[in-house]
Amino acid sequence: KLTRILKDGLSGNSRTVMVATISPADDQYHHTVNTLKYADRAKEIKTHIQ
Repeated sequence: KLTRILKDGLSGNSRTVMVATISPADDQYHHTVNTLKYADRAKEIKTHIQ
């Protein structure tokens, strides 16, 4: 979903930087893992300047 929401920002004549923010708290473990998984997939997104 997030990639679809960011579609316009990830295309066209722009440079995009994505920052993944994680927490050291034990109760945020699942959110941290999901964020790291998304960041790992997102780093594979390639854009081409138009």
